[in-house]
Amino acid sequence: MKSIYNFFRKCYFDFFIYGGWKPNRWPNGIKMAIIRNKHRLIMLLGGYVEGPNKEQNVSVRGVFDYGEITEGQKSVVEELLTQLKQDPKISFVLDDEKITSLKKQFKIEEIDRFDIEKSVFYQFAKHKNYYAPVQGWIKEGLGPDAIEYPILSTNMDIREYDKMVHELIQKGKDSATNT
Repeated sequence: MKSIYNFFRKCYFDFFIYGGWKPNRWPNGIKMAIIRNKHRLIMLLGGYVEGPNKEQNVSVRGVFDYGEITEGQKSVVEELLTQLKQDPKISFVLDDEKITSLKKQFKIEEIDRFDIEKSVFYQFAKHKNYYAPVQGWIKEGLGPDAIEYPILSTNMDIREYDKMVHELIQKGKDSATNT
């Protein structure tokens, strides 16, 4: 009974006298119960407790991080796909398209990239000596149909952009009158 009285007295002083709860002054059992239940609630709602576990490439929820795959993990996936393809019980499910898709997902094979030299805009910018470097890639599509398209960036003042737009409009008018 005395321990319950001391606990409530301590809570009263913490809250009213010291200006709020002090979690580091709670009895250890209550503190651990609150922390344990908080983690359970976070996990129940589908969140991460402390974010992805980078050492194992597996998050707390068990979702694999395809962004940081080691060479050892790549060789394991390749060996596993080879063995599954040779197994007669499973090989009918794994066609070449599915194997290619898995190899691209695990970054064993590169995803197809759009040839920037085929771009009309890039050809125009190159012809007019506009600087348009590739800043990155954006992936469109899933599985074997996935293609990465380049993200270009230009850096000019408004006069140069206006000049470029007028040249494009004039080219469009010229091509419309020639046909």
